[in-house]
Amino acid sequence: MKIMEFKGKYEFLSNFYPSELSIVCSHNPLIVPYKTVEHFYQASKTTTLKDHMSIVVLDSPGKAKRNARKLKIRSDWEQIKVERMKCALISKFNNEKFKQLLLNTETKNLVEGNSWRDTFWGVDKFTGEGFNMLGKLLMEIRSDLRRLK
Repeated sequence: MKIMEFKGKYEFLSNFYPSELSIVCSHNPLIVPYKTVEHFYQASKTTTLKDHMSIVVLDSPGKAKRNARKLKIRSDWEQIKVERMKCALISKFNNEKFKQLLLNTETKNLVEGNSWRDTFWGVDKFTGEGFNMLGKLLMEIRSDLRRLK
């Protein structure tokens, strides 16, 4: 069985879902609250504290994503983006509420089907093509949580 989109009952899997994170990772010296995984991910792309905080304070993940596109991106972003995403997801799913919701997906294949043609983090709903890295990370974290239970 597959979950093909992170909407409706499975919207909590989305990076845009409100999750109030305080992410502590070896690469993140700032301990500030992030409204969503997307806020953390987009802020992590920046090269200055000022730019980082300009993303953190935005009131929606969509604004965070759009505004980050206007800023200078770290030169090593492509090498570290998966690690940053995983760190944010681990933080989100260490919360008991989200942990249980993720565990309730049992062994379903998690596919971040999307209509914006993201073939790295998800799968393009129109072509069926995509690497589905977000889904893979979520399934890896779910597996780890199940082992620790």
